[in-house]
Amino acid sequence: MLQHLNQHTLDKNKWDALVKESPAANLCHESWFMDIMAPGWELLVQNDYEAAFLITPRKKWGMKYLYQPPLIQQGGVFSRYNETIDAGPYLEVIKQNIKFAEITLNSGNFLLRDDIEKKYLRNQTLSLSKTGDELEKAYSENHRRNIRKGKNAGLQYREDAPVEKIVSFFRENPGNNQVSLKNSDYENLIRMAGEGKNRGRIQTPGVYDAGGNLVAGIILGVFPGRITLLFSGQNPSGKDRAAMFFLIDEILKRNSGQNAIFDFEGSNAEGLSRFYGGFGSSDSVYLHIRYNSLPFPWSMLKK
Repeated sequence: MLQHLNQHTLDKNKWDALVKESPAANLCHESWFMDIMAPGWELLVQNDYEAAFLITPRKKWGMKYLYQPPLIQQGGVFSRYNETIDAGPYLEVIKQNIKFAEITLNSGNFLLRDDIEKKYLRNQTLSLSKTGDELEKAYSENHRRNIRKGKNAGLQYREDAPVEKIVSFFRENPGNNQVSLKNSDYENLIRMAGEGKNRGRIQTPGVYDAGGNLVAGIILGVFPGRITLLFSGQNPSGKDRAAMFFLIDEILKRNSGQNAIFDFEGSNAEGLSRFYGGFGSSDSVYLHIRYNSLPFPWSMLKK
């Protein structure tokens, strides 16, 4: 039986237990993260939380629709028992009450329905089970050269870089102007990182130049068996010194030799995909879906 539960009726403890056991989930799906980055989230739950579809609603023109929240790359159905699951029966129920959606499913979901638009997106991950030296052997020659450049520039790795500074670097980079994040999204990101640090779920390693100035930083999500690159930023000085190459190399090597996956959360953008691929990452895919059952004339506004 499928039951649609809102913030007043869902059980966050049961949801978090499901997230912990689901192969497709990570820290982005835990209730505390969702509360900050996707307030008002709901669930379509199968039986007693054997599986659940993550519902992220908003309202416009008085009508409810589904959107993909920032920093939550993959949604869809999370199951305690199945690594692959059909999202179709869940979407059939959701479509009865929510007439527009543009969201992602997760890598463990498939969809056979033809009445929903779908396309595949790319993610990139890397197993951390090897030693640091073994990981480096899979790097591209260009990456090894840039890492040496960073070392020769006297860059230094440190823990706990200021989140606000990392976000500021990102926002000041003209290359990120196309990113559709609002001021409130950045505020929520900073709040999430603070809460995550208190919970031991967020780390913010950074790179400093020889003068002790931060030039690049990353917001990492830490979850059992998975480390996720959630957000990053560098200033022009960091870019000139290949700081991001240096920083990711340090992170991978410091976390090597463990039964875990490093999730780059990369990208259909060829430049970023090439950058992550240069560290030896492997590609996987997940679905982006869209449907529009809005009544006329509202349906025309969401073409």
